[in-house]
Amino acid sequence: MVSVPLISSYKASTLPGLTLGDVVVEWNSTNRSYINTYIKGITEPPKDFPIIPGVGYWIWAPVSKTLHIFGIVPTTLQTVVIPGSGWSMLGLMGLKTTWHASDIPKMFNSPGSVVIVASWDPILKSYKTWMEQVPTLNDFALIPGHAYWIYCTAGGTLSYMP
Repeated sequence: MVSVPLISSYKASTLPGLTLGDVVVEWNSTNRSYINTYIKGITEPPKDFPIIPGVGYWIWAPVSKTLHIFGIVPTTLQTVVIPGSGWSMLGLMGLKTTWHASDIPKMFNSPGSVVIVASWDPILKSYKTWMEQVPTLNDFALIPGHAYWIYCTAGGTLSYMP
């Protein structure tokens, strides 16, 4: 699960470091479904889609890869609209390395609505999960360029300074 934490302009086909057969998948938080799948070198150009900074994506590749992303570090207030209750995937803009899973509910304008934050660990091939009911357990660090699932009981707006 990855995101682009910088102001940039990429498409699934132009993400640096991907090669033939690598897959990029986009989640739609409004419809609660995967809406776009791009397979490098196979998917037809009209089905290519923009990679939106601050949005989370799944990337599958048969071997580990590093994606060298270039762009501008944002300096203004960032907002993400969470359309309603259920799962949303997001990435945080900026290069801040001091945030933890427990900080995401503090960024949300509907107190108590963010109840789960989860992160995929590609090495262990499992999720790390923080839950509001036990806020000090599994309070993992948020890493620039990673994406996170959040489960909300209501919609609202997530706002933060990068």
